[in-house]
Amino acid sequence: MTWMPHVNLTGVEYMGGDISPSLVASNLRSFASDAKFANRFAVFDITCMIPPKVDMIHTRHVFIHLDSNLSMQALRNFERSGSKYVAIPNWPSLDGSSNEYHPKGQAYDNVHRYNLDLPPYCLPSPCTPRRTLELMG
Repeated sequence: MTWMPHVNLTGVEYMGGDISPSLVASNLRSFASDAKFANRFAVFDITCMIPPKVDMIHTRHVFIHLDSNLSMQALRNFERSGSKYVAIPNWPSLDGSSNEYHPKGQAYDNVHRYNLDLPPYCLPSPCTPRRTLELMG
C-alpha cells in the first residue's frame, strides 16, 4: 500500500489481499477513514484460494517470493476465478538462468527473478498498451 493511495481509482472498486494477517489488520486500521480502501482488505493465499471473478487481478511483489510450483498454482487459481486479466511484473533473469526456483527454507523470505515468457510459465505476450496479460480460457 505504499503507492496505491496515489493511484487514480475513479470508477474502480478496489479489493486487496495478503497472506499476512498482521499486514491485512494494519491496512484495515490505516485506511479505515479512506473510502477507497476502508474494509477492502482480506487475508488471502493465492496459492490455495481461488480469487473472486474481477476485471483484473494485480500482483505486485508476490511471484518473486514464490517457488515455481506455487507460482504455477497461483496462475491456475487466477484462471479458475474467471477473471479476464492479470497484471504480473516480469523480471527476467539477467544471466539467462532457469526460471525454476525452489528455495531452501521459507519461500517468502527469498526473492528471485523470473521470465513469464519462458517455462514453466509460457504466458502469452502482454496486451498492449496496458501491458496486462490476458488469461487463456
